[in-house]
Amino acid sequence: MLQAVVIGVVVTALVAKLSPSQVVKEFFDGMGEAYASVIGTIIGGLGRSMSPVAAATAIAAGYAGVSVFDIAKRTASPAIVSAVVVVVILGFAA
Repeated sequence: MLQAVVIGVVVTALVAKLSPSQVVKEFFDGMGEAYASVIGTIIGGLGRSMSPVAAATAIAAGYAGVSVFDIAKRTASPAIVSAVVVVVILGFAA
């Protein structure tokens, strides 16, 4: 279902030749501004927590004696999967 939504948004953007920001705005208009704000907050937090320059990542890398990029690579996949799961759950709850 999520794949169909993503494909639909991409095809609509290509056909209508809209800017990506307009496509996202139009996509979330039907779900309300609160949903878009929640998703934006989740994605922002995800980006900050996966960042190799985050303070917690640097401290953990120092204690573990590994590169910050090794930690970022190891945590990226589970973080992205969990974000997708949350978006899907929120989509069904709305």
